[in-house]
Amino acid sequence: MNPELLNNKFQVSDNPGLDTRDPRFADIAGMIQQGNFSGAAEQAQEIIENNIYDIRIICYFLYGLFDESGPAAFTGIFNSLKSILSDNWEATGPVKNRLKQAKKSIIWLFKQSNKILDNEKNKQSDRWQNWQTEIASDTIWEAMEAANELKKNVIAVFEDNSPGIIDGLSKINAWLDSFYKLIYREPEPDEPVNEETDSPGTDDITSDKPDNSASSDGDLPSGTRPDYMQQGKYGTISSSGSYLLHMLIKKIKIFSQLLKENKNAGAALVADDINSIIADFDPQIYFPDLFADFTKQYALNVDKLLTFKKCRDTALWKSMDKLYQVDMDSFVTLDGEFHFNEPDSFNIDKTGHSDTIDDNDDIDDDIDDDDDF
Repeated sequence: MNPELLNNKFQVSDNPGLDTRDPRFADIAGMIQQGNFSGAAEQAQEIIENNIYDIRIICYFLYGLFDESGPAAFTGIFNSLKSILSDNWEATGPVKNRLKQAKKSIIWLFKQSNKILDNEKNKQSDRWQNWQTEIASDTIWEAMEAANELKKNVIAVFEDNSPGIIDGLSKINAWLDSFYKLIYREPEPDEPVNEETDSPGTDDITSDKPDNSASSDGDLPSGTRPDYMQQGKYGTISSSGSYLLHMLIKKIKIFSQLLKENKNAGAALVADDINSIIADFDPQIYFPDLFADFTKQYALNVDKLLTFKKCRDTALWKSMDKLYQVDMDSFVTLDGEFHFNEPDSFNIDKTGHSDTIDDNDDIDDDIDDDDDF
């Protein structure tokens, strides 16, 4: 398989693509049905090598690349599709119903790829194990970046017809983000230089190698995902952040750059995007590592935790809540029996409220029974 086959300017013809009645379609489709993906991809490659560019054939070929190399192939796949939708769209067939056929073919490609990704992971297959040991995290990071760029071209070409493609692309990207976290390893620290064994005159040499550390303006070195850290009274809080967080940081930097260059219309567009993200900001999505333990523990104990929901309006609960807000350490180490109380010991009346609350207290009588704990 030649992954570079689509990385060129296509020759434009009067009637690009294959005729639907071309027998090669049936041959390739039959191979796909039989699970012979490599055979289908090889025949698709032969067609493309003859300068016949049909999006249906191209997607069979791209699926063959994925079948051959797994998630490592996605950078090339996404870049090829981006090139087709931007530079080579007019040279790609079929002319009749091109948009419809392209949408159908790309959705098929993403759907089949997602199916394999999930199946191999769920089965913990040998293929899944090989992906973990053989694929570098930098490769997956580049694929996620390529997916984000492809998304722009999909929206530009398909407009209102893009959601189906974007959905499949987003699912692949989410899988890649999870896989990246699994295989990413912190780079080994550089070994200290032994000054006694340094070659003479090395102090006078200035290296032309670019600095790979993060710059003061927030640039990220290629292939890394820095921790977001805050030093305070309770120690260092660290979270690697998700792919979405890194994209948000990139958007904020772009916004600042556009303002500095007086590109106000572009800055306004980016600002709208950032403000919409802020309005719906879910920290668990953007800082999954930070919330992972809480989410797991809550899920494992949710039944017994929710039994205390009816206790929220009791005087005891409210007083302990104030202590918790003022001094968490004292709350945790409290010698009283509060932490070991059962729900029925909180003096709940038949209406679900404490019998110790005065009628003038401000109580929300319309608490939704489905509120989260």
